[in-house]
Amino acid sequence: MSEWPTYYTKRGKPIDLNKIEEWASRHLSIENMAALSGISRGSIYEMIEENKQFEQDFYEAIESGKAQSVQMVTNKLLELCEEGHPQSIQYFLERKGGWTKTETIKQEVTGANGEAIQHAVSIKIEFDDE
Repeated sequence: MSEWPTYYTKRGKPIDLNKIEEWASRHLSIENMAALSGISRGSIYEMIEENKQFEQDFYEAIESGKAQSVQMVTNKLLELCEEGHPQSIQYFLERKGGWTKTETIKQEVTGANGEAIQHAVSIKIEFDDE
């Protein structure tokens, strides 16, 4: 987790990018983050338009937060793989190992009591005598 500066809106309300990073790690929307910060979404976008350093730091905090959650989930997945969890191993191999699961289904059809099915085939041949 990085240490981000605190920025202030025109009305003096703080935008704590450390909190933004934390909320981004939980995949909250910018609208949710604004509400939790006690400001409007419009205030965040106004700050982005007017302050290029805020814009850069804000989006970097969001990307950092998202990366942290991906790292946490990846670590958990690898722990489960190491423990021998079959679904986790399969998931990992399919997504990262280029492995594809294939299934072959063989179906045999029989008649009553497992006997062979009798097929009746009739062929009609007609000749045109002209």
